[in-house]
Amino acid sequence: MNAILCGMPKCGKSTIGRYLSKVCKISFTETDQLLRKQHQMTPRELFKQYGERSFREMEETVVGSLAGVKNQLISIGGGTLESEKNREILLNLGTVIYLKVDKEILKKRLKKHEPIFLDPIHFDESFEALWNKRTTVFEKIAQFQLDITGKTKEEVTAIILRELPINSR
Repeated sequence: MNAILCGMPKCGKSTIGRYLSKVCKISFTETDQLLRKQHQMTPRELFKQYGERSFREMEETVVGSLAGVKNQLISIGGGTLESEKNREILLNLGTVIYLKVDKEILKKRLKKHEPIFLDPIHFDESFEALWNKRTTVFEKIAQFQLDITGKTKEEVTAIILRELPINSR
C-alpha cells in the first residue's frame, strides 16, 4: 500500500515521512526532492524563475511519474493537491493522509522562512488566503486526517500505524 502525506508547508511532512518510512522499512519519496533532482533547482527557485503556472506543470509531471509505484510513502508539496490531475493520480495511488497543524503555529513557522508564494508585505492576509484555500482541499481529498499539533514524530507514527495498514512487503 502507498501512503501520501499532505499538509501545509512546514507542517512536518518530511520529518514524519522519513521517520515513518524508517519504522515501516519502506521507501520514502518527496515530490519536492524529485523536482529538485529533475530540474537542478529548488522548488522555491523554480517557482521564482518560471512562475506558479509552469511550476505546477512541472509538479504534475513529477506526480505523473509516480503512477504505478508500490509500497511507498510519498510526501507531496503543499500545493500539489490544487491540481485536479494530481488529485486523481494520488487518490488512485494510495491513501492520502492530511497532517494538520494549528494555524497560528504554521503562520509563525512560515513567517520565519518567507515562502515565495506569500506576500511579505501583506503576510497575514496572504497566509489566511492560502490557509483557507489549501485546508479546504486537504479536508475534502484526504481519506485520513490527523491533527499533529504538539505531537512528536513517534506519537504521529504510532497513530498512523494503528489506523492504516502501512508495512514493508
